[in-house]
Amino acid sequence: MVMQADILYSPVNDATSATGGGSMETKGGDTARASVTVIIPTYRRPDVLPRAISSAQRQTLKPAQILVVDDGSGDHSAEVAASFPTVTVLQQPNAGAANARNLGLRSCTSDYVASLDHDDAWDEGFLQAAVDALKAHQADVAWVNFRQKGKASFRNYLRKHRHLARLLGSSAHEGTTVVDHGTAVEFFLFSNGAASNSALVYRREALGSGWDPDTEVADDLRLLARLLLKKRPRCVFLWHPLWTKHEDDGGFSLSSESTVRKCLRDHLAIAQLVESNLPAQAARRWSYKTGDLRYKLAYHCLWDSNARTALEEARGAFREVGVTNHLLQLLALAFLRKSARVLRLRGKNRGASAPHLILQHNEETLTPATSDSPWLSIIIPVFEAAAKLSGTLQSIRLHEAPGVEIIIVDGSSCPKTAAVAGTYQVAHPNSLRLIAEPDTGIYDAMNKGIRQSRGDWLYFLGAGDHLLPGSLMEIQRHLPQNKRALCYGSVLWSGKIYDGPFTAAKLCWYNICHQAIFYSRQLFESLGHYDLRYPACADWEFNLRCYGTSNIPKVYIPVTVAEYESGGRSSLGDAAFERDRWKLALKHLGVITTAKMLVRTGRHKLGAVLRKLLARNREHISRASYHNCASI
Repeated sequence: MVMQADILYSPVNDATSATGGGSMETKGGDTARASVTVIIPTYRRPDVLPRAISSAQRQTLKPAQILVVDDGSGDHSAEVAASFPTVTVLQQPNAGAANARNLGLRSCTSDYVASLDHDDAWDEGFLQAAVDALKAHQADVAWVNFRQKGKASFRNYLRKHRHLARLLGSSAHEGTTVVDHGTAVEFFLFSNGAASNSALVYRREALGSGWDPDTEVADDLRLLARLLLKKRPRCVFLWHPLWTKHEDDGGFSLSSESTVRKCLRDHLAIAQLVESNLPAQAARRWSYKTGDLRYKLAYHCLWDSNARTALEEARGAFREVGVTNHLLQLLALAFLRKSARVLRLRGKNRGASAPHLILQHNEETLTPATSDSPWLSIIIPVFEAAAKLSGTLQSIRLHEAPGVEIIIVDGSSCPKTAAVAGTYQVAHPNSLRLIAEPDTGIYDAMNKGIRQSRGDWLYFLGAGDHLLPGSLMEIQRHLPQNKRALCYGSVLWSGKIYDGPFTAAKLCWYNICHQAIFYSRQLFESLGHYDLRYPACADWEFNLRCYGTSNIPKVYIPVTVAEYESGGRSSLGDAAFERDRWKLALKHLGVITTAKMLVRTGRHKLGAVLRKLLARNREHISRASYHNCASI
């Protein structure tokens, strides 16, 4: 697949690259400094991209090229990268990380190549240590140990996975190790997470044509499998951790059916290489990994109420690997879902109210509406934010979802907003309407959009927010047949996923972002519109109303819907809502829930006061000790 690239910004010319990036290495490898090209593919992560670029620029061995490849983000990622000196920005239509890396590889002019993921960060000596090890051992691939950033701390990868440390040899701690081909295959292909692009530095000749262009998720693993099994490169391993893997910053995880299915396809492609180049025992071990992935896929299919597909995948996995922990998890989920279904049926027969559901829906999904009646209305309130509106509309356009209408409510009646809306070409049957008239605030604009909308479901985006790829399709597939429900997922907020399922008690403390919620039109018809007394938190008040109505299902769909841009009107606070919050909770959620949350609030405030007193006491003791030492 040949991608057309646009070079946006390239301050490095031939003269500067020759001096600033080091000299080109000769065939004998005698020069003191070798040239390195750093490739950073990025897709819709302008919040963490500067960290990766800065870590590449701070290297003691200065890269000859830093190539940032924007994989069709549709946001301001390219502008963020172009703001850094000595960075070349390339752009391509969205084609995946593997094709983005290959685009950078085709622009490479150096002896060595390293690819840094946009959410990771290298230490200053990373490139110098890796290139020195490659040159000293005449190796083709260098792997550098790393720290994994989890929820609470950093952990040395090799210390955490001691079996891999023993595999490399216990006598080479804090140094470098060159291993035979079989050990390299065992380390890279049969370990958990060792094959990471950010950990690897290659000789340019060893890479050949680069990453497999049809890779969907595991581009690093497929590249290493092809190199190890076809070219048998010489590999060197550096024990000292010289970079940080930020696992909690919204990177890849097997958290949905679509990602597991893509990863399974990549593993099946690797299986063909393993079967044709390794003994039968190794092929059986790889089939065990693919079988485990099939169990994970079956788990997600069952979670999504796709029982028939789950059964087919589970049968295939059982034939491959038999009974594993993932099979036991699958059986536990099946038992829980069956029990929940029985309890729901009993509750329905007794006239019980609708509970809070997590992906609780029938296999019948909401059918797409006709062009006369859209299934979804996306309402975008705007006030002097035409510059941000363009990126928001572009993120919607990438979905190409039929049966969606877009309503822009512009309270400033700005001509620039009309110009942006006019340039946005929406294919049939989508439609776009602009309402340009004064309003009293964001929720007055939303109320106007509600009155003008025609969709069965309503969704609210802010100018500057971005829908994530595939989210509308996933949401539409999981929407319940019940047209009187509140359905919500999660949002990407400052690099974090916010915030999973919400109970009534949790809603007293935190609100569900409106960028994550799909409201049934009937909710506004029965409960009323947003309360304009709360200029920044009227959506929170409306959510309390919904949670306080027992016969409204609250359906959590495990999909990250949009990237939420912080700094909007809600960040300024809402004194009126804070004054009335507990009264509203008492009114809508009842005495017990409100009392529990008030006790928890008091406990938190008491803890904060005690921590402040202890901190003052420690500061006083430290000052007294200092004065005593000074007098002595």
